[in-house]
Amino acid sequence: MTKSRALALGLLVLALLSGGLLLGYPLLLLLNGAAEDIDDLLFRTQRLRNIAASAESWHSRAEAIRRQVAEEEQFLDGNTPALAAATLQANLKEMIGTAGGTVSSSQATPVKEEQGFTRVGVRTVLTGGITTLRDLLYAVESSRPFLLVGNLNITPQRGGVAGKKGLMTMDIEIYGYLKPQ
Repeated sequence: MTKSRALALGLLVLALLSGGLLLGYPLLLLLNGAAEDIDDLLFRTQRLRNIAASAESWHSRAEAIRRQVAEEEQFLDGNTPALAAATLQANLKEMIGTAGGTVSSSQATPVKEEQGFTRVGVRTVLTGGITTLRDLLYAVESSRPFLLVGNLNITPQRGGVAGKKGLMTMDIEIYGYLKPQ
């Protein structure tokens, strides 16, 4: 009987080990996955702490960029919209003269607030040829401060004077923005 007892005891141990493996192995895998999740969360937490620690640096960089943008020649000169419109009107008259055009009339357009910026414009009626238009649009596009064409109407002149064929009357609105306060 000792052999049968030893065999029974061996089978019992084998059954316990098999049961332990059947139950323990999935539990071991579950614990291993939880440990990996914990490591991943710790890594993410550290990364977020590093980002939060550098937030002040990013805020100061953003503020420096805002100051630089405000200082660059992107915006119209003048402390008030009326002053900026007068400067824009004088600059536009000079551009038109350089382009070979003649100013018939010029007036400031109503000031508009757009997304925190003050839009200042000038509406001008001028006479010139197609090269005048080309040169004027190039001058506006390449100017500093930045200027934009809001509206452009072209009307050909009929029965032009001898030597002045191809003249057009152009009604153009040019605008720019004041520096944000």
